[in-house]
Parts: sequence; structure tokens; C-alpha cells
Amino acid sequence: MNAIFYIVIFIIGTVFGSFYTLAVYRIPKRQDITHTHSYCPKCEHKLGFFDLIPVWSYIFLGGKCRYCKEKIRPRYFILEALSGILFLTVAYFMKLNVTNITIIKVIDYAFFALYFTFIVLMAGIDKEKREINRDVLAYGIILSILYMIYLYIIEKNSIYRYIIYLVLYVIILLVDNITLKKYGNLQEKYIALGGYELESKFKKICSGFKFDREFLNKKYNSLSGGEKTIVNLGTILLKNPSILLLDEPTNHLDIETLEWLENFLVNYRGTILLISHDRYFLDKVSTKTILLENGKTKIYFGNYSYFLKEDERRTLLEFEAYKSQQKKIEKMKESIKKLRTFGHLAGNEMFFKRAKSIEKRLEKLELVDKVNLEKNKLPIELNASERSGKEVLTIRNLTKEYDEKVIFNNLNLDVHYGEKINLKGKNGSGKSTLVKIIMGKEKDFTGEVKLGPSVKIGYIPQEIKFINENNTVLEYFLSDYTDNETKARTFLARYMFFGNNVFKHLCELSGGERVRLILAKLVLQKSNFLILDEPFGYFYKRNIGRDFEKI
Repeated sequence: MNAIFYIVIFIIGTVFGSFYTLAVYRIPKRQDITHTHSYCPKCEHKLGFFDLIPVWSYIFLGGKCRYCKEKIRPRYFILEALSGILFLTVAYFMKLNVTNITIIKVIDYAFFALYFTFIVLMAGIDKEKREINRDVLAYGIILSILYMIYLYIIEKNSIYRYIIYLVLYVIILLVDNITLKKYGNLQEKYIALGGYELESKFKKICSGFKFDREFLNKKYNSLSGGEKTIVNLGTILLKNPSILLLDEPTNHLDIETLEWLENFLVNYRGTILLISHDRYFLDKVSTKTILLENGKTKIYFGNYSYFLKEDERRTLLEFEAYKSQQKKIEKMKESIKKLRTFGHLAGNEMFFKRAKSIEKRLEKLELVDKVNLEKNKLPIELNASERSGKEVLTIRNLTKEYDEKVIFNNLNLDVHYGEKINLKGKNGSGKSTLVKIIMGKEKDFTGEVKLGPSVKIGYIPQEIKFINENNTVLEYFLSDYTDNETKARTFLARYMFFGNNVFKHLCELSGGERVRLILAKLVLQKSNFLILDEPFGYFYKRNIGRDFEKI
């Protein structure tokens, strides 16, 4: 019988532990803790009876929500189990069992349970929200008064014990008063420094960049390059500086995160200096455009679309001005030649003076620079050496997991000759993983991935890394280029590697230069199956040129 009694005590303790976790979550939010049904904080799905059995539900559900599969924080399970164990331990040391149970022992045990509830709620809310909840504090004070009255009535001879409890109670009140005053001062300072605004902004940024609790607990050095970029961007936005310097901030962002960043920057009150090759992002965010070209700056008071139209208009005007000036210069030179001829024939000094005067005017003339209407377009010529068969790629029942996360589950895919496929998905959905599997760089999967017999892959990754970063541009290019160095330099010049630029080390190249170099080699490979991962993120649309349509 005693064994059954202690099992019941343990179960009661776990029920109290389940209540503690609910109360700590809801009380600071001013939510009802008695009548409202329990729900998952992530998907907000109503929880059933079998989802709420203390301790056992956590074990049987594998620590995850039955509906959205979100991980449940282990502290819920730990607190429920510890509460059950503590309730059982106290009952044992009070020698509370079926044979000697009395009203006095039951009341003492009940006061223990209520006091333990008070302590857990105060500690839990303080840890979660860094605040002393007044409702819980009032509950503790009322409980203390009731317990002292009970001691005085039941144990009348223990007047000294009552006095000790009263003194302890007064001390607790004084400590609480001092703590509350100190907390109030700190809270005022916290508010003055914008602490609550920072918390709100932190949650907003975490929500926008999809930073969940699991991601926030990761070590920075364990993150991928893309994840580090997003974290760095989030850190900068959180600091709320008066000026933001953003260099290609849209790299590694999925569509939803990109849209969130656009809206955030549109409503940002400070100044933004932005470098980006995403024209739609620039159209949404920028209100002024500065073009750096030939060592000079040109200012356009509008977004990127305005810049394109205005730049074309200015370029045509400059070209017309250049042609007009060249005609004027030719006429002046012709006049000088004629006047000198007349001077020699007539022997008249006046003709030479007039010719000299025109020469001086010509020397003082401010020349208009010649305008390049082609704007350094890249000569993209992608021609396959041989056509692939009809079946380019076949994937059957591909399954891939990282730890416990399922990336692909029995994926089937067919790619046929001539198809142009746009691979889309959120960050972490497996786009890069699929590319690695197709390229043969990822082997840990189940299923079949088969390329056609005559398929030759050409690949431009999103993050370009070279095996030997100490090689020069020319050395890297010559490793696959069979002609002589002179022809190689001529070919590289078409991709804007002029003069001594071919001797730059690969580690010194910018993102755009790396893509141009890979693109130059890709043109030589004559592949018949192209895999392009954000290939032209570093180029302005006008730099790619019409030849890009040949892809």
C-alpha cells in the first residue's frame, strides 16, 4: 500500500511541475492559467490529453510537438521529474504514509507544496523575464501570513517559534522592499538606455532572419559562410547605427528573408550606403545612385531603374556632344590649314595671324571624353562541344538527412535535354545539398543519382574557392588553356583582366573577378549541362550583355 501511496505522491508532484511550466510562461504575458486550453507555443495547436501527461508525454513524443515537430525545451521534462522526486522525498522524510497519516501532517505537507510553488514561480519568472511579478509576490506574502496563523493556532506552546517566523517574515519583506527599489532603479536605467526596444528589435530581427533558439545556441565558428554573413548583418541592424554600410547584403538570403530586409531598410531612419547587384532590391530600397566609372563619380537622384534610363539619356547626350565637338575641331583644323595655305600663296602675314588665333582657341578648348556605348559587355559564348542525350539527369528515391533533420525524402527528378530549370527554396531547404549530390561531392545519401553518358557539367558555385589561392590569374587559366601565354592574355582581356591584372593572386580577387575568371574557363569547357548558383550576382545587368541570352 505504501508503494502505491508514494507513486500517487510522485504523480501529484509531476502535475505540480507541469503547472509550474505553464504558469512561468503565461503569468508574465497576463494570460489565464486556469481556464484556457494548453497549446504549442510554436504552431499554437490545441494540445490533447495524451500530449499533457507529465513526464511520460515528453518521453513518448520524443521531446517534440506531435503536430509541428518543433522540439520541446528539456526544462519542462526536467522540472516535472524533479518536482515529482522532491514531493516524494519530502513525504518520505516527514514519514508520511498510509498508516500514520493525520490532518496536521496533511496541512504541513500542503503548505510545503504551496511554498515550493511560490519559490519556483518567483525563480522561473525572474529567469525568463528578469522581473519580480507582483501577483506571485502577493501570493507568497498571503501564504506566509496564513502559515504563521496556522502555527499559532495548532502549536500554541510554540510562541517563540511564532516570533521567529514573524521576524523572518519582516526580514523577507525588508529584503523584498530593498530588492524592489534596486530593481526599480535598474529598470528605469534599462528603459532609458532603450533596453526594451532592443529586446523587441532583437526578436524582430531573429524572426526576420529565421533565427530560432537552436540556431542562436550554435557556436559562431560552426556556421557556414552564408550563415555567418546573415548573423553579421543581423548584428549590424541590431546596433541601430546612424549610417549603415552594406556590401552585397542580399547574398545567401532566401526570398522571404530578402523581402523582410527590404521592408526593414525602407523604414530605417538612418543613412544607408549600399553596394548591391540585385536591381529589384535596389529599386525598393535606394533613393539615390552614385556611379563609380573611370575614376570619377556620377550622381543620379533616383533608384536603379531611374539610373538606367537617366544614364542612357546622359550617355547619348555626351556622345552627341562628343560628335559635335569633333566636327567643330575638324572644321577649325581645316580653317587653320586653309589660312596657312592662303598666307603662303598671297605672302600676307594677316592669314598666319588668323591661323595662330584659331590654334590658340583650339588649344584652350575643353575636350569632351569619348563615350563608350558598349559599357564593357562580357563576351559570353557558351557552345556545347557535343549534344547530350535526351536523359540528362535522373534521380530516384533520393533520401538525405542531417542529424535528425530530413532534407530529402524519396525525391524523384528527371532533367531532359534543352530544359531550363529554376531551383527555388528557403535557406536550409537543400538546394546546395542537391547540387553537391549531382556534382558527386556529397556521398552520404540513399537512392540513385544518374547522369547521361555524354553529359559534361559546367558549374559556377555561389562561393568560389580555388584549390591554390596563391596562383596568379594567368597561372590558373593556363592550367586548362593549351595555347600560348599571349593568346591567353588576349582572351582574359575580354573578361576585363587587363595588363598586370593577370598577375594578381587568386586570393586578392573580388567576388566579381572570381566569377569572371570562372566564366572565362566555363566558355572554354563547352559544357552541355550548366549548373549555375547565383552566377551573376556580382554583375550589373548591362555588363552581362545581350550574349547572356545564348544560355
